[in-house]
Amino acid sequence: MYFAGLIACFFSIVAAQAQESKFLNSPARKLQLAEFAIANLYVDEVNEGKLVEEAIVKMLEQLDPHSTYSDPEEVKRMNEPLQGNFEVDASYMIKDKIGYIRINRFAATTHEEFKKALTGLQKKGMKDLILDLQGNGGGYLNAAIDIANEFLGKKELIVYTEGRRNPRSEFFAKGTGEFQNGRLMVLVDEFSASASEIVTGAVQDWDRGVVVGRRSFGKGLVQRPIDLPDGSMIRLTVARYYTPAGRCIQKPYESIEKYNEDLIDRYNKGEMMSEDSIHFPGFEVTPDMLAQLVATGKEMGVEYNEEEYQKALPLLRLQMKALIARDLWDMNEYYHVINDANESIRKALELLEQPDFEGLLLKKR
Repeated sequence: MYFAGLIACFFSIVAAQAQESKFLNSPARKLQLAEFAIANLYVDEVNEGKLVEEAIVKMLEQLDPHSTYSDPEEVKRMNEPLQGNFEVDASYMIKDKIGYIRINRFAATTHEEFKKALTGLQKKGMKDLILDLQGNGGGYLNAAIDIANEFLGKKELIVYTEGRRNPRSEFFAKGTGEFQNGRLMVLVDEFSASASEIVTGAVQDWDRGVVVGRRSFGKGLVQRPIDLPDGSMIRLTVARYYTPAGRCIQKPYESIEKYNEDLIDRYNKGEMMSEDSIHFPGFEVTPDMLAQLVATGKEMGVEYNEEEYQKALPLLRLQMKALIARDLWDMNEYYHVINDANESIRKALELLEQPDFEGLLLKKR
């Protein structure tokens, strides 16, 4: 027994030395020594905390566009928007038997607000639904799963995640949703991302509804928050999101610079405004109102550019009219005005009026 104990002790020492040797020759040890040398030997006084923060930022920049570092103040600000209410911007009957619900963010209260809006519309006779996720940049995964559950049948896959050190993890519908049978249209645009794309992908892959609009953003990376001792945080990508059919939601990011310029490229191609598609029935924004807006902008130091102004004029008129409606009534009236010029909503209504709606789902296959 004594001899066996010595052998075990010997192997423990050897293993510990091997681990120590591995650490001494590791990139982590190299970084540690460099930081120690700079902090203690550099000719001038250095801000050690700032150096470390910048080193972390630079390392994360080599990975992907969504692995990020946040200081303590940024962490506080980042968490605040997802705690608030009113993530369901608007809900109203857009046409006889057709309801409209707009979700601007997938936050802690989104599912509860959605169910309340859905029930209210059903009481008004809603049979079909237009779910507007345009401009919705994402939010909590659980909120997206809860919303998707409202439309899908029991045990239908909503989304799965998978990564190098993270085995496949699947999320299924419970079959308890309150809108599993009505006709469904989902609206997306270039700002619809992450959680919005999870819901849209599930609806699309199960032929549960028709997706209308422009190509969505393409953010399908799973970040794990890693809290640091000073209250700062690293959000590190550990897996990717996949739709039920196995499509990766994340768009390519070989060049981070091109990745970040993608939306600008879409804007330059004219995807975000179309003068011919905007009309203003009823109340009109007058030239005097617009002149006052321009004058206010100049007073605030905004440089006036006639060419850009003329290009943006249809959207300015529309936004002013919608904001006046909001101030007189509420956000539902704001979206009544805005949606009147929304090509995706027009298309959704047109498709819902077709007698062979099921045929649209079959054509996607």
